[in-house]
Amino acid sequence: MITKQLKDLRGYSRSGYDVYHELTDGVRPALGDAAKPADWLPVLLKDDYNNEWWVILAGTIISLDRTISGVPRIVPAVGVAPMTITYGVSDVGYTVDADLPIGASKALVAGAGAASAPIPANKPVGWAWHHYYSAAIEERLVNYELQPWVSILCDYEVELALIDDITGVQNFESGCFVKPGVTGLRAGLPHLWVSGVDSAELICGRVIYRDTIPTGVNSRSRIDLEKPVAGFRLPGMETDGRPRHLDALILGSSTVRASDFVRVNLTCL
Repeated sequence: MITKQLKDLRGYSRSGYDVYHELTDGVRPALGDAAKPADWLPVLLKDDYNNEWWVILAGTIISLDRTISGVPRIVPAVGVAPMTITYGVSDVGYTVDADLPIGASKALVAGAGAASAPIPANKPVGWAWHHYYSAAIEERLVNYELQPWVSILCDYEVELALIDDITGVQNFESGCFVKPGVTGLRAGLPHLWVSGVDSAELICGRVIYRDTIPTGVNSRSRIDLEKPVAGFRLPGMETDGRPRHLDALILGSSTVRASDFVRVNLTCL
């Protein structure tokens, strides 16, 4: 016969048993204090409305680096080889210098040219689903935070134009894997992953299908007939009916637009 007894209360708190803490689902992972682009990234595209610069554009495959800033920051995914950081005239007095990125010695770019410190080799962790403003804004101004935090996207279907300057010789078709590339004018563009050549750690998505960008009479909802406000580059007569996100110029060209688009199931597992 078993006689039930009372459990003695120990009188101290339970500790040391929680091995993880649930945060969120994996579509837009919680980045915490790392949810900022590196303030030393060169500028890419100017937002004339806010008179500020973007350093990472939507559709860029991104990674996180802490070797230059000392804390984790968002950077373009560059793959297995470091990538040179090259500053232009627009970075002078605007962007934090990658060679002077920390503490009391932190300084803004003083002249155009290549930094001594490259973006280190890295692996993809997600995609930028919107443009990221330069984090150097917070270093220069005490009363202005245009975009204090950003987020990344994982495990999602996206549609984007094939704008890289070597996509013409890459067979982006259904079922192909995608990796970040550095060939072209900016890092982090989707490239074709090649079996036996590229590391499996670089895979960040699979092509669902490729098709021709609809234009003119075949454009979606016949928006080729709409006349938008001049200079706004909205879909319509200015884009021959291309949706805004597909009205993309081939890199290296000021006149030739991408002819094809792909839908990619992006994931960084």
